[in-house]
Amino acid sequence: MARSYREFSEDLWCSRDGKTLTIGVLEESLNQLEMIKNINIGEEGDSVEADEMIGDLNDNENSISVYAPVSGEITEVNQDVLDHPELLYDDPNEDSWLFKMQADDEDDLDAFLEEKEFVSSD
Repeated sequence: MARSYREFSEDLWCSRDGKTLTIGVLEESLNQLEMIKNINIGEEGDSVEADEMIGDLNDNENSISVYAPVSGEITEVNQDVLDHPELLYDDPNEDSWLFKMQADDEDDLDAFLEEKEFVSSD
């Protein structure tokens, strides 16, 4: 099943389910790195601000910065991907998401998503 998502930085995508956003890395960005060796991401329960850097993904020479798209709280981190970064390459636009977050304000979430380009992963 294809996921509908929006690109919100040069490296990241998000999809929406109510006030919850799922955030992942764009396949094009992953292809520019060798192989992700390490993922650092905020923890469940962390409060984050819009555009705040909350982590990064690293290979031996380069990195991708991970930002919160809106203000809110991290509600889930994909532990499988943290434990096995190579999973990002298997299905970056579906099961290999990085984290989920709950937006503080649904109006801010609506405004943010209206500005972003809609993409389908199929």
